[in-house]
Amino acid sequence: MAVGTASSIYHTTLKYHTAMLDEMSMHVATGSVLIQVFTFNESMEIRKRNTAIIVGSLTAFVIYHCVTDEFVLHIVVFFICTVSVAIKTSRIIQEQVKDEQHKKKLNGLARFASSEYGLDFE
Repeated sequence: MAVGTASSIYHTTLKYHTAMLDEMSMHVATGSVLIQVFTFNESMEIRKRNTAIIVGSLTAFVIYHCVTDEFVLHIVVFFICTVSVAIKTSRIIQEQVKDEQHKKKLNGLARFASSEYGLDFE
């Protein structure tokens, strides 16, 4: 909901600060999913480490992006995060789901969701 709201505000005003809000909300949404898939079934130590890496990296990037307005890097980072979520989700499905029919359906759903997420970016 936050991404939709931020995007609506940006496209209504077309101002620099609302563009940064829109783009930052995309990274926050993607980062929260990254944390979920990269801490799934991990020990507390690994969860804390992976969360710190993701939050630290995205925070540093968002600050850099807001200061420099480097749009190409924004696209690259968003793409890398989205592809990372798709790959890790696929691995989790392969490791955790035993029923082949369910595995096939979940993989199809994950591919659809990833492609929609990527297409919604533009």
